[in-house]
Amino acid sequence: MSPDSVTPIKPEPVAATHFVPGEIPRQYHLQLWRQACGFGTRVEPLEEQWRFLGTTSTWHAGDLVFMHAHTSPTQYRRTPQHTRPGRKGCVMLKLLLQGSHNSVIDDRHHFHARVGNITVQDWLQPFTTATSACEMLSVMVPRDLLRSSSLMNTRAPVTVWCADSTEYLLLKSALFTMRAQLEQATAEQARVLAAGFIGLLDGLLLNDRELLRHQYTDDSRLNLMKQYLNQHLQERGLGPERLVAIFHCSRATLYRLFQPDGGVAAYIQKQRLQQCLHELSRMQRGHQGLLDALATTWGFSTVGTFARQFKKHFGISALDALQARNTASVAVPAANTSNPLAGYWRQATRIDDWVRECSG
Repeated sequence: MSPDSVTPIKPEPVAATHFVPGEIPRQYHLQLWRQACGFGTRVEPLEEQWRFLGTTSTWHAGDLVFMHAHTSPTQYRRTPQHTRPGRKGCVMLKLLLQGSHNSVIDDRHHFHARVGNITVQDWLQPFTTATSACEMLSVMVPRDLLRSSSLMNTRAPVTVWCADSTEYLLLKSALFTMRAQLEQATAEQARVLAAGFIGLLDGLLLNDRELLRHQYTDDSRLNLMKQYLNQHLQERGLGPERLVAIFHCSRATLYRLFQPDGGVAAYIQKQRLQQCLHELSRMQRGHQGLLDALATTWGFSTVGTFARQFKKHFGISALDALQARNTASVAVPAANTSNPLAGYWRQATRIDDWVRECSG
């Protein structure tokens, strides 16, 4: 056989999935997304008729899971079961293109992700995240590939880089470059892109001043105060005066300790709103009376005040979140059937497997 007659080996394409909204009946969107996210988080809709708002694509690039998602308002809960000992864990980087995310990590650390910043979060810690309708680029990196992961722990589970920072500019450029190249990349090219991205992210995290500072910060007193507040959130009169009396400190000390949270009152309000969101996600039927009861239980003066603060904090209305509990989950045809939707079920299962490999 002459050399010219040898069939060249076709390069292996990068592994990818694509959920195209127009090709999937709306009633199946939520169940597909729950299957895709099943290993990493619990997914609850925060809007009736939850759906993909645009094509949602995921690539398994080397050791990374890279995602470009367009989704309805959603609550994601990563529970202690998801983070049980023995799992290697991962670090999640997110760049919001539209919408907003509000998160609380380990029931203590609040952060608000918005368009114009990049967040990097340690997924070894339990968290709850509520999103508005959003478009987002995200990258999941195994912790054992990042030397800097040792800096991210219970003291510093998240770092945020704003749009005027060097870190933001470098990572945004890298994310858009990777997003464009993954469309046509081979598996080998994707591994090269992933290795370069990991090196860039690791270098930036290793030199982040806030992460380094937290390694030498004693947060034990603040944690005790937050633990006390969390245990008494339903009590009226909860505030700085009580902490001053119980912990024998000055108001100036409280101001310094709670400054990153916006103050004691702001922390209490965020925690109460988070509890309200959790209860709304568990209620089965929606009517105005439930919102009145919720507002009273968690210390809001009126249901109107509660509704305004909820909408401002989460970017969605409390009534929408309550009514979303009526969203039905419709079973998607299994992967071994001839139904065209079975292909999408296989894609959702692949994403779940990639997340399991990355963080399990």
